[in-house]
Amino acid sequence: MTALEVIEQLYDAIGRGDMEAAGALLHPAIRWIEPGGTEHRGHSAVERHLFRPRLEQWAAFSSRLDSFHEDGELVFARGAYVVQPHGVARELEVPFVWVYEVRSGRVEVCQQLSDTALLRDALEGRV
Repeated sequence: MTALEVIEQLYDAIGRGDMEAAGALLHPAIRWIEPGGTEHRGHSAVERHLFRPRLEQWAAFSSRLDSFHEDGELVFARGAYVVQPHGVARELEVPFVWVYEVRSGRVEVCQQLSDTALLRDALEGRV
């Protein structure tokens, strides 16, 4: 399986809400790096701090993918989060770029680049 196929399967699993399938595509010692340098290490930390809270924080949360680019073991994903804060009638789009390092069919490193101020403002009801 190519690095791009791994990432496509990851997005598909997350889109279906199948966190077990998504987790199976992560290396046990994964490094998941958020904007600002916050880093989660290991499968359970990524699931605990990223996957589950995303589903609980928002009235609606999904990703729209615009393009992928594969360069060997690196995959760049460009798109936007489509979020709806609780108590807000409209959805909000927050652009992102993800950089994945994939080896042996599993994601070893993921670095997220997105407008975290916009996400924070949405969660706090300022948008």
